[in-house]
Amino acid sequence: MSNKIAFIGDRSTILPFSALGAKVYPIKKDEDLRGFKPSEFVVVFVTEEVRAEKKDFFDRLGEKIVIIPSLKGKKTSQLERVDAAIRRATGRTE
Repeated sequence: MSNKIAFIGDRSTILPFSALGAKVYPIKKDEDLRGFKPSEFVVVFVTEEVRAEKKDFFDRLGEKIVIIPSLKGKKTSQLERVDAAIRRATGRTE
């Protein structure tokens, strides 16, 4: 099993994560996910906008998906979900 992490979304939101070694897939509105193979990743972070546009595709990936807010979108409860995922991953209880 792979231990890779992927980020999918608008370029300005996800590109910084490539510096951390994550695979990034910057996509524009209505663009497909060429080259993306879900089986290669244990966690896939997807911006809200992309997830909304491709809901059926990402629903099939199940718990592998973590929805994140984009820099362009409105701030929502997704920030809370991201914080909870980070706390679980790091074992932080506060």
